[in-house]
Amino acid sequence: MFAMIKTEFQKMKRYSILLVGMIGMLCSPLLQLFSQAVMSAEYQNPHFDFAALVNATIWGNATIFMPVLITLIGGYLINREYVDDTLKNMFTVPLSFRRLLSGKLAAIGLLAVILGVYCTVITLIVGVCAGLPDRNVLVLARGLVQMIGLSIGVYIVVLPIIILCSQKQGGFMSGSVIAFIMGYCCMFFKEGLLREIYPFSAVLTMIGFDTADWAGTTGKGNVMLGGLSLGVMILISFLLLCFAKSPESAKQGKGHKKGSIMLRSAQRVHRAFILLFTVSLLLTGCSKEVVLDQYNRVIQSAGDVALTNGLSLKGERSFGDDHYTGSYTADYKDFSKTEYLFGGTSIERENGNNISVSCDLEITNGTAQIFWLFGSDDPVILLETEGSSEETITLPAGGNYIGITGNDFTGHLELTIE
Repeated sequence: MFAMIKTEFQKMKRYSILLVGMIGMLCSPLLQLFSQAVMSAEYQNPHFDFAALVNATIWGNATIFMPVLITLIGGYLINREYVDDTLKNMFTVPLSFRRLLSGKLAAIGLLAVILGVYCTVITLIVGVCAGLPDRNVLVLARGLVQMIGLSIGVYIVVLPIIILCSQKQGGFMSGSVIAFIMGYCCMFFKEGLLREIYPFSAVLTMIGFDTADWAGTTGKGNVMLGGLSLGVMILISFLLLCFAKSPESAKQGKGHKKGSIMLRSAQRVHRAFILLFTVSLLLTGCSKEVVLDQYNRVIQSAGDVALTNGLSLKGERSFGDDHYTGSYTADYKDFSKTEYLFGGTSIERENGNNISVSCDLEITNGTAQIFWLFGSDDPVILLETEGSSEETITLPAGGNYIGITGNDFTGHLELTIE
């Protein structure tokens, strides 16, 4: 098991999805601080010190950030085995799908703890930069313990969601939405049996977090019922893992249809993160100006998530003034995947919304398509036959990506975007 966990962490270093987790954890304390700065005086906390920031961050993590991020990252890491078409290769060795899934889930659990520690450090840095009073070791130590406990508890709660979504390629996006709804519903259970047994409320009870100022609860939660609720979630996860079957799609050969599925799934990470950030801003009461400014900054910094990593590309890519422009040259042999070469997400691109796309495509065998993907619409095919193409396109606000998808494609591509 240790070897499998080590292997998974080595794989993680190649995935930009970890950047989403880091930015998400950074947003949590920042949004709590921003909400205090922009809300009207009557709703501000006049004693907003470092302890208040820690508590606000824990509450935000419990109801919004951790449920979505852990489910999103965990599901994405499993989904990469579908996208990279590596599942059927793994099954040629004595490794069952359940054992493979167990190793990945263990790695995701460890990653959740790391995110908890990382968020505590970020909260401390935000508190220091903001000059919040009462920064002391006792508050920091208590916050660290509660943050780690929260990350473990949230991981236990969303574990059944991750396992269920692992049965289908691209299912992690739906799982992230479900996790978000479940986390946010925590504030609606204020008393009674539902409050004691609701999984996310149970996590807060187990770490000793007082929800009175956040959900209007009265009294402390029942630790025994909270532990029982989390125990049930562990049992459900164990049963789901025991009955998990190797997905049929992992046994299918490569095909062109798979390429179009990949076009869809690469956008889902962006949509989930943008949805998380946007809703979080709205829920913390930020002004319209602050919402738009922070929204544009974050999605610009996270815009590289869907682009294929340079080490995974078949050719050489050189960016221009930004990641929307540049040049790419590659030779392909039996290529049946999808590469996202240029693009990003932005409300308003700094260098204008018009770009010129020139491409030369040589096809020796198979098929290939040069595509432009934007929003939730079907991709626009720029070139799919051997030859040259020049086109000027206007980029709408939001996600825009230009790439290539192939089916047993052997040939040569030269692409220039200005």
